[in-house]
Amino acid sequence: MRNRSGDRYKPSVIRGYDEALRLRLLDELGSVRLSEVSRADLHRMAGNLLAAGFSASTIRNTFLPLRAIYRDAEAHGQVAINPTSGLRLPASQGRRDRVAAPAEAARLLDALPIGDRALWATALYGGLRRGELAALRWCDVDLAAGPARRALVGLWWCRG
Repeated sequence: MRNRSGDRYKPSVIRGYDEALRLRLLDELGSVRLSEVSRADLHRMAGNLLAAGFSASTIRNTFLPLRAIYRDAEAHGQVAINPTSGLRLPASQGRRDRVAAPAEAARLLDALPIGDRALWATALYGGLRRGELAALRWCDVDLAAGPARRALVGLWWCRG
């Protein structure tokens, strides 16, 4: 299977789809033929997930692999109706992460032990998340670059 653009799915997408299928979909749908699943079945499943305390975002992500499976099955004539089309799922109540102003970021960094400042400065000024920080290598660091780019210059050539 390929995504809508015709490209192969990225490994992280495949891992996320696999997790959603294993943890929340296969128990209920694994033994059911694709053509036997109705939109009402999927709405009921979404309601059950919501009642179980899952966030709207998790519920939406749970149905992403199912949408991809049905899109592919429909394209290959394996199903006449795609029950994921028009499926109404809970809306995410997205919240914007707070961004520290430069002066506040400097105060926060000054409050840290000296040995922790470089890592946190990279996270703050580079906008890196935990996984991106953990994946940094020495070739990712260019000490000759300006302060805002110092830890990020070179990512394109050493990631390989």
